[in-house]
Amino acid sequence: MNINQATADFEKWLGDQLIAQGGLDTAALKLKHKAMKEEGAHAFLRATFYRWAELWLAQESETPKVLAVGDIHVENFGTWRDGEGRLVWGVNDFDEGCELPYTSDLVRLGVSACFAIRELQDFETSMADACELILRGYTEAIGGAATPFVLAEDHTDLTRLAQGTFLAAPVEKFWKKRLKKTQPATAIPSAARKLLEDSLPEGSTHIEFREPVPDDPPGLGSRGKRRFYAFALWRGARVLREVKPVMPLAVTWASRTSVAPRLEELLQSPNRCPDSTQQVRDGWIVRRLAPDAIKIELSDLTGSRATQAEEEKLFESMGAELAHLHAGSGQDKAIMEDLHRRLGQNKGWFDSATKAWAETVEKDRQEFS
Repeated sequence: MNINQATADFEKWLGDQLIAQGGLDTAALKLKHKAMKEEGAHAFLRATFYRWAELWLAQESETPKVLAVGDIHVENFGTWRDGEGRLVWGVNDFDEGCELPYTSDLVRLGVSACFAIRELQDFETSMADACELILRGYTEAIGGAATPFVLAEDHTDLTRLAQGTFLAAPVEKFWKKRLKKTQPATAIPSAARKLLEDSLPEGSTHIEFREPVPDDPPGLGSRGKRRFYAFALWRGARVLREVKPVMPLAVTWASRTSVAPRLEELLQSPNRCPDSTQQVRDGWIVRRLAPDAIKIELSDLTGSRATQAEEEKLFESMGAELAHLHAGSGQDKAIMEDLHRRLGQNKGWFDSATKAWAETVEKDRQEFS
């Protein structure tokens, strides 16, 4: 199929899967198509993991397979609090977690870095350097101890970057943005409502259920899936929870086989510190949102808000975090052997693969109508 046929087929399949979870949000889907046409290559990449999976699975490969993030990109990282209240950084969205060759995640992250940097102003790190740093972080971490990124412990550079940029925004700005992007919910599926209620701290008051405003839905790859929110007061301050459906995976559509969601396995990976507020129940997942539990946007780092050394540490850490997650599949030795073989045969393998897949995505973007 070409990109237009694949998109139509995937979205028809998606609508069938969402019948029991509020149906397909067609208004958000129209805005997704608009973004795919108008917002550049990085937005297109983020919006089309189903196409990436379809094309990747068409390749015959003996590459070691892992429990992969799937829809990985440079803005699929963020911060949260673990069960000890410690601030943790890492991948924070596993909606498309599935079994894939480890190279799919690694190359997709490189493509994402290239597209994102190309579209930013005043960014110090070059596309080539970002890819080199991702590969270095991955290669070194896959052969070492898989230590989660608990900030303020052994990751002072990354901690300083987080505290000086995306965690430095005024708290009120976070709440104003969340309220602006949501409106009172008209109807919430009963399972989603109960999960939201149960996830709030005991004694919460002034509970208000909200949903995204029609003209500004969150995310890109997940548009079409309905989300709901519970805003509340607890002991004098605001709290917020978000719930969204756990879906059959895009790789299920791409492979035409039944592939069970692997979300919970990745959330509880032995090589990450989980967010204790995240729960999966009755086909929905809930998580805490807060000024210290947010995703990273590279635009937050532009305009001298981060030094080049801090930018470089971020990309290297992205590669390392990906390796930590992949090592949880027990394939670290096989991955090391495969990586050394690839780089031994062609030192520029990663650069070549990233450029080739970037060209594939660009071609689809040009053809999408």
